Amino acid sequence: MLNLFFLFFSPSGRIGRGKWWLANLVFLAIIAGLLFWAYSIGNLQDSGADTSPHSLMFGLALLLYIPLAIWSNFCVIAKRYHDRNKSAWWYFIAFVPFIGAIWQLIECGFLGGDLNDNDYGPGPGFDLGDEISRLRAEAGYPSLAPEPAPAVERPSVAWNAARRGETQRGPQTAQPSVAWNTAKSQPTFGKRV
Repeated sequence: MLNLFFLFFSPSGRIGRGKWWLANLVFLAIIAGLLFWAYSIGNLQDSGADTSPHSLMFGLALLLYIPLAIWSNFCVIAKRYHDRNKSAWWYFIAFVPFIGAIWQLIECGFLGGDLNDNDYGPGPGFDLGDEISRLRAEAGYPSLAPEPAPAVERPSVAWNAARRGETQRGPQTAQPSVAWNTAKSQPTFGKRV
């Protein structure tokens, strides 16, 4: 829930195209709900019913929604520009007649952001599997990740030497394995004998 608050009401940070489109779908759903409400009030007026309480509630909802929508729209677009390593001042390009809104739609909705860290935050690094695991852990469900394999203990150099009947002399250092080919009296590298 806290992530949604920061998505809609904090201009700092970065978001990708997917979250930008998702936020715009939320805005459109709220606007569609308000339009449906206005339509139903109009139908009530046509039927001759008293619509003053409905109109008053609709007016108050609209009065509250408009400033919140402007601020949250600014926050979402600012974070999208931050993802493209641009200042939030680019938000105001939408006010340029004819081309500004189209420019903003193309830049925020269709062009990719920086893959690396930039001036506004770390790179996306979003992994759907990690996100699903995090959400499952928050909800109290067991993890879907496979259990890690148990560590295999490798025999020590001294144990291998004792197994071959050799005696260990002093500390062993890591050296390449050299096995002698007795038929040709040449070393054979990397082969087990």
